[in-house]
Amino acid sequence: MREVNPYRTESELMKALDNGGHLYNIMSRRGDNVITYGELAKAAGAISTGIYAFLFFEMSQQNLPDDARAQTVKSLEPSLQKEFLKDRPIAVLPSEIEQRGKAGKAVIVEGYAKDLEDEIVKHARVSMAVSSGGGTAFESVSLIERFAVFELCDTPTMQGPKAILACDLGTTLEPGEKIRFGGILSTLSHKKKKSDTPNKFLEAIFFTKM
Repeated sequence: MREVNPYRTESELMKALDNGGHLYNIMSRRGDNVITYGELAKAAGAISTGIYAFLFFEMSQQNLPDDARAQTVKSLEPSLQKEFLKDRPIAVLPSEIEQRGKAGKAVIVEGYAKDLEDEIVKHARVSMAVSSGGGTAFESVSLIERFAVFELCDTPTMQGPKAILACDLGTTLEPGEKIRFGGILSTLSHKKKKSDTPNKFLEAIFFTKM
């Protein structure tokens, strides 16, 4: 999980992202006011663009006004802009993830975390991709053995509907601290559950302290 510090101005963001790309991105030009595939991937710390890079891009401009954010999107090269708008991460409250979030999609959520208390979720399993014989297979693993798991709430009172947040093993979060997370939604598998048991969890990739 990587920390993202949002840019304070449009010019700061453009300077960081309009960066010339990796050495092998010979068609990218630093400072031409066009953000290419290679430049966005480089800024996001990724090999190529996709959900990971789009999450970084969206989280890096969260503190900009709407007009500046719209302008930075227009700075993406045309085909990249089209892909970004198609797969643009949505921003939701923790209490909205179950209704508005879709498995496999990128989500940005702000809230207050506490250690996992839900006994049903503690026994949940998740499907994880593994390399097998030169290809990719999926296996079912225990959620709490694979991740450090938290409950994410809308308010510091920790009341009301919650989202399930999965972070790298060993992660600790300060109770009462508001944090923004960006990640991918996945599905939880339960042997038994109640009507209000969460069916999705957010695998956090980026975070921003508020």
